[in-house]
Amino acid sequence: MHFAPRKVEIGKKSDLILSTYGDPTRLPYTEESGVIHNILMDFDTAFGPDIDQTGLDEWVHELREANDAFNNLRYDRHETQQYAQAGRSKQERTNTDEAYHDLVEKINAYVILNGATNPLRSAINGINLMINAENALLKGRRTRSAGKADTPDEDEPDEE
Repeated sequence: MHFAPRKVEIGKKSDLILSTYGDPTRLPYTEESGVIHNILMDFDTAFGPDIDQTGLDEWVHELREANDAFNNLRYDRHETQQYAQAGRSKQERTNTDEAYHDLVEKINAYVILNGATNPLRSAINGINLMINAENALLKGRRTRSAGKADTPDEDEPDEE
């Protein structure tokens, strides 16, 4: 225990604040950031300028800067993804769909003109297998997505 009574009081209040919130690093990013923000606000309210006397002010400042930088980075990332997905992804999907349908038309026309025993039969069978597999995968995703629609989204850490 410290010999200065005010530092002891600040230490006890700090411990109480931190134990109230628990370990925020086990939470999803958005929730973790919110808990850190609340801890910092509680520190500001409980101690005000007295925190400068303890040496904790440097740690509080560092935690605030890191949390703000993290939030800004997440905001920028989400904003970038939003604009990229809204424009480019939709256009690329349209272009891909058009190219796919053109290819299917050409293959079907070739089969009609050359019969079912043409040299493309093996390639056509392979393509059909891939299409069936992708359709099954998409169906599974839609089924899982429909099940998740009832639960709130949580921000999970990304592996980068």
